[in-house]
Amino acid sequence: MNRFPKAANVDFHSPLDLSKAAAAVLDDEGRIAGWGSSAQRLLGHSPEDVLGQSATQLLVVVEDRRTDIDSGIDRLAHVLTWQRCPVEELCDRALSTLPPGPQADDATLLLVRTRRLDADQVADLELPPDPAMVAHARTYTERQLATWGLSDLSFTAALVVSELVTNGIRYTTGPVMLRLIRDRCLLCEVSDKARTAPHLRRARRDDEGGRGLFLVAQISQRWGTRYTSSGKTIWAELAVS
Repeated sequence: MNRFPKAANVDFHSPLDLSKAAAAVLDDEGRIAGWGSSAQRLLGHSPEDVLGQSATQLLVVVEDRRTDIDSGIDRLAHVLTWQRCPVEELCDRALSTLPPGPQADDATLLLVRTRRLDADQVADLELPPDPAMVAHARTYTERQLATWGLSDLSFTAALVVSELVTNGIRYTTGPVMLRLIRDRCLLCEVSDKARTAPHLRRARRDDEGGRGLFLVAQISQRWGTRYTSSGKTIWAELAVS
């Protein structure tokens, strides 16, 4: 996995947005289940507009002077039903649906096949929107990392979780969900029902707050935001040695 400079990390809003391209998460039926901030910026659709909609109608241009858009969508949808094919073959099949000859527009096709994590790789904790719960989230994180044999990450992870939970509680009225995922890296996620996008800013010397996300950006490999049908999730990755 490529390591990007810290200055660029703050612009990433989804694990799939590493190139700042529009990225989305699809369910088994090809509907949009997750919508990154870069997708909103590049394509002009808000999460409220696209969640639950068919991806073929929003992410791919399948119309030109030689064919109508309904026919193009039908061809692409048929190709994407071949879910058991290797991803490379699916890409080739999708590209083969394009009309022959020069194309009027450039296009990039990215297909990603996810895998299911084992239950012991994921830990969830629901928290009421009470600032006093930040300490509970920190303690929970330290205990879970000890269970996973990652105690060397406890201090850093607890700091990241504290800042993300604090940020979530501050801007939502409902419960906040903390999720820890142990894989090739440690992923810390905090989800809430608010859709307000977090903004990184440099606090002035005499400011009492405003340093949380800046601190998360400095000590994590990457961080960002993704939108779901119920709100948003702020995530941060920590390297596992």
